[in-house]
Amino acid sequence: MQNFAKPNTGSLMHGSPSYVPHSFVEDTQKKKIGSTASQVGNGFSVKKGDNGTCTLTEDLSVIGLQGKTTSQFNCGLSKDEKNFKSHMKNVLKKLGH
Repeated sequence: MQNFAKPNTGSLMHGSPSYVPHSFVEDTQKKKIGSTASQVGNGFSVKKGDNGTCTLTEDLSVIGLQGKTTSQFNCGLSKDEKNFKSHMKNVLKKLGH
């Protein structure tokens, strides 16, 4: 609370001012699409994660049992790997390769 009570004049005598963080507007449609699972078939749904893995969820009520089963498998590049590939492509472009 003490940080908010001090004057924010920009004077060198008061030290460095506390800045207001930038705000951002979240794209709710993009978030909704990214967080939903894809329905594949009878009781199957697949959800792709940011780390390059997919989670397959199967509803067992289709075959007469209660509950769900989940399994994970690799299904592409992680977000970090995609960003690194994009970065290296730009570096090579700047170097003329």
